[in-house]
Amino acid sequence: MTKRKKAGGVAVMLDAELTDAVRQLREKVIRQMNDVGVYGAVAAPSMGYVARQLLRSKLGLSDSALDDVYQR
Repeated sequence: MTKRKKAGGVAVMLDAELTDAVRQLREKVIRQMNDVGVYGAVAAPSMGYVARQLLRSKLGLSDSALDDVYQR
């Protein structure tokens, strides 16, 4: 019986334009959280999470269980 290899991830470099767009979206989330009384800077998702969610959404993929910490 052969051992199955687990699929690995990759690191992706975002250019300045993409980084700025992701940062703006994250800042919008922080403002929305602040507006409802949650300290958004602490509770907001990471830049990586935002980028992964945008990419998964664009590709039509469901949410990843690895990002479940943000779903609770």
